[in-house]
Amino acid sequence: MAYIDNSNARDLVTMLQSLRPLPDAPTLTDAALLGLRMKWGDRTPIFQCARGKGLGREGVLSQYQEQADQVVFTYLKTCDRKPARIEMLRWMVDDGIHEQVLNYVRAEVVVGAGYPYAIETADQVAVIQSQDRQKFYRLLQEWAQSAEVPLSFSRKMVSKMMRR
Repeated sequence: MAYIDNSNARDLVTMLQSLRPLPDAPTLTDAALLGLRMKWGDRTPIFQCARGKGLGREGVLSQYQEQADQVVFTYLKTCDRKPARIEMLRWMVDDGIHEQVLNYVRAEVVVGAGYPYAIETADQVAVIQSQDRQKFYRLLQEWAQSAEVPLSFSRKMVSKMMRR
């Protein structure tokens, strides 16, 4: 599952433009289109992500390889700004657990003061602190010397390491 807080996706905009001739609006995003009409906790229907199918413009979907046709999405209003884009695999909808999962996201957003608490916490603990970074570089340098691998750091990187 993916939570995209500030999505620039245009899947729905493109779909609407394919249904009837509309003026081109290259800066209009799905989230901006939906945002004003949604209240906190609202979600859109679940849509199949078929971005550029057959046009050679699959973008990120091509990275899903054989599961490219399994990606679905919805927009979920989680704050006073534009709705977040939630992407998941279609089996979650087929198995009927998507609404429960979206309720978990709603709860996480409440606890996280506008952003899912679990993602916020994971981000916080994933950041390498200065002390850990220095230890990593020292271990890398020791390994490179023992393996007789020439290793050098750019002046910019050394300067940053000295300041941190």
